[in-house]
Amino acid sequence: MTRLLFILIILWFGALQTVSAAECTVELLVLGVAQDGGKPQLGNPNDPAWSNPTLKRYATSVALLDKRSTPVKRWLFDATPDIREQMQLLSEAVTEMSNSDTSKAPTTLID
Repeated sequence: MTRLLFILIILWFGALQTVSAAECTVELLVLGVAQDGGKPQLGNPNDPAWSNPTLKRYATSVALLDKRSTPVKRWLFDATPDIREQMQLLSEAVTEMSNSDTSKAPTTLID
């Protein structure tokens, strides 16, 4: 019953306001999805990500982008060992946001 109530509340709030990508002024950007050290894991020579770069994942991190100001304001949550790469991805996202048509769908930066 609790799950059903939770789902109904989420659906109700979702139905309250629907905005297009062009109207959205604040975005949450996922910069990493892997556990603490990212992938491949240090100390695990059998991790397939060592030999297959498509399996590489950055450590969990998100950024909040506020497009209401110029330049775009950005906040990084959870600095990780991958911060160099994640800050580069964040800079690329802000540049792309500034140079692109806001009605286009967002580009995926992280798989």
